[in-house]
Amino acid sequence: GTETAPVVGGVQSLGQSSVTYANLVTYSFGFGTDGAAAAGGGRTFDLVVTDGTASGYWTPDHSQQIYLYENGTTGVIEGRVGTGGVASPTGAVAFTVAVNSTGDVTLTQFLAVEHTPNSTNDQTSLSLSANVLSLEATATDKDGDSVTDSVDLGSIIRFEDDGPIGGIALKTVTLVTDETAGVNTLSNGGTETAPVVGGVQSLGQSSVTYANLVTYSFGFGTDGAA
Repeated sequence: GTETAPVVGGVQSLGQSSVTYANLVTYSFGFGTDGAAAAGGGRTFDLVVTDGTASGYWTPDHSQQIYLYENGTTGVIEGRVGTGGVASPTGAVAFTVAVNSTGDVTLTQFLAVEHTPNSTNDQTSLSLSANVLSLEATATDKDGDSVTDSVDLGSIIRFEDDGPIGGIALKTVTLVTDETAGVNTLSNGGTETAPVVGGVQSLGQSSVTYANLVTYSFGFGTDGAA
């Protein structure tokens, strides 16, 4: 599929993708002779977690786990970065999972997560820990009778890695020494030294800085540099 990267609540997301209820699960609803309740066609959907449960994901440097909380206002499930090795309901939001009134589920990522085992620089993560996040569907008929069933939603949650990029190319430069003993002015305009190295008198020694040696570019993506 193709993700988007919307601004959510004033915060730029890394990516967002959704799956429709019809593509997510196989399902059947029957309301008998009473018929379906008017609200929502008799069907309601909810995401269920136990607040403070470890999601199975870590920050990219493996310093903090990410824990699940339900937002009491919106019902959205938030993956929040722990503090000091323990769950924190006020930790930074790494990702959210939301369900709408028709059962469509949306995953939004705000912070990078660790990918392990680290097999490639663009791998897909493992899923959430088993049974930490459920999608619950309830069918209600006109006289208020209801039935509820649920599935383990965490098993489908995945994040693709944002691997580093890099490249170097030589500049027009020469690294020269003069075998005439002592300190000499070099053909490239530089000046060599003639130090004693490991107890042995060298004929000459010169250096070039990395910045003068190559053009280079590095990018560490949302994971950041090690």
